[in-house]
Amino acid sequence: MEALRQDDPRRFGRFTALARFDEGASAVRYVARDLASGETALITAARPELAAVPVFSRRFQAEARTAERLAGGWVAPPLDLGDTAETPADEAELLWTAAGYVPALPLAEAISIAGPLPERALRILGAGIAEILSRVHAAGSVL
Repeated sequence: MEALRQDDPRRFGRFTALARFDEGASAVRYVARDLASGETALITAARPELAAVPVFSRRFQAEARTAERLAGGWVAPPLDLGDTAETPADEAELLWTAAGYVPALPLAEAISIAGPLPERALRILGAGIAEILSRVHAAGSVL
């Protein structure tokens, strides 16, 4: 996680960006605060140059709808899907989705800190992964 950069958007609908979480080739993720509820959220914002491509935009929105069907249990529920900046200072169109933020360590980092998982934790993790894959299959989705 790092501080927001000067050119990072500050608002995503009802969400205010607090920090940059990470970035990939197609999107930047931000930790944000929901102004309506005060809850912490994870915003995934498509890179503007990709958001302008209709095929990418449709795929991004389809993946957000898939996330709605997969939500529950081990999958954080989506909170909102936006396609425009809602602040007068930023007129550039944005394509983003918001989901509940669940603070956690990546598995590799947790193992490097604490060593191998105890058998019970490993069984719980395996059951969670199996549940998610079952839901993905039932939804007809591909990860």
